Amino acid sequence: MIKGLAFSSVVGTLEKLRGSGAVQELMDGLPPELAVRIRQQQILVAGWYPVADYRELLAGLRGLGGDALLREVGAESIRSDLNSIHRMLLRMLSPSTLVMISQRMFSRYFTRGCIVATERGDNYLHAHYTDCQGWSRDIWVEQFAGAETFLQLAGVRSISVRRLQGGREGDTEALLEVRWT
Repeated sequence: MIKGLAFSSVVGTLEKLRGSGAVQELMDGLPPELAVRIRQQQILVAGWYPVADYRELLAGLRGLGGDALLREVGAESIRSDLNSIHRMLLRMLSPSTLVMISQRMFSRYFTRGCIVATERGDNYLHAHYTDCQGWSRDIWVEQFAGAETFLQLAGVRSISVRRLQGGREGDTEALLEVRWT
């Protein structure tokens, strides 16, 4: 299950980036039942909904603009979710501490899965995502873009995110290497 906030964040971010016409185009490409629930605001931000519905939403988004739009929406959603006070606080923390915060935040959005920093150095870390049941390639793309943006908002510069394993269609795990200067 995934928190309803993720749905409203994607739709709101798409409208902010591309306008109401793009949102209409997205809705027209979704399964009718999902489009109706989103249009009629039946997906509540505090509610929990099937990951399969979120997969459909992101597949529709990919249909509008490919991986580039998925990454753009993932990054902008994080920017929108974190206000300036949060950003100031994040800048005081090390990247490793930020990953620990991400680990705690993950359970606020998903009922299954977790992120663990498996290896850490002065300018790198490995983040292992596990038990991400029902995820699609689109969810991975969006999540990785959001993780990179989260670190950027905290003031980390020259970030490189590389998928070492997993993180593809149907995978329940992924291992990322994140490097910075």
